[in-house]
Amino acid sequence: MTKDPFLMLMGRPPPDVVRQLSDIVEAAGLVQRLGRRYFDPANSHQSFSNRHKDDAVELTRMIAVGSAIQAHAFDLSLDRIVSTVKDRIDWRFESSKGRTPEFDAMLRAVRAAFDCVDGIEDEVQHAPHVTFAYGAPERLRTLHFPAVAWTVDRTELVRRMEHPYRYETLASWPLLPASRGAVIQVPLF
Repeated sequence: MTKDPFLMLMGRPPPDVVRQLSDIVEAAGLVQRLGRRYFDPANSHQSFSNRHKDDAVELTRMIAVGSAIQAHAFDLSLDRIVSTVKDRIDWRFESSKGRTPEFDAMLRAVRAAFDCVDGIEDEVQHAPHVTFAYGAPERLRTLHFPAVAWTVDRTELVRRMEHPYRYETLASWPLLPASRGAVIQVPLF
């Protein structure tokens, strides 16, 4: 993971959701297994863009993109912990439902906003998840838990900072009210 600051669009869960997710990690004994690799829960987020260069021109473009997003608030329900492997092992919360129509609508809105701003591009290919360990020591078997849901109702433009690692909010925009029928029933079993 690069140490240079960067800009990114994201959604952040409220403190009560962060606490619930942290309790799940703790109860599963994963905090002890991770040590310093445990991602500070205060940094929990759902990415809506890739990383972008942190300079004045790109900042102006990212503000324009964030301002142009026309998406409805939606529920994100997380009910399992999985390992992902690319160039390293990451542990993250995911939804067993995968990408919902509401989540895909959000990504389409973000992609459309990028298309409206000259000089900036983004693939906008994200999955619903919240990573809590980058560079985990080993793969995990999938761990299931009762769903934890939150309504994603705002988008933030953040700058990734170092020492300590954190996300500084530079701008924030509310999403449109949730569409009718967009409420997700949390699984009962």
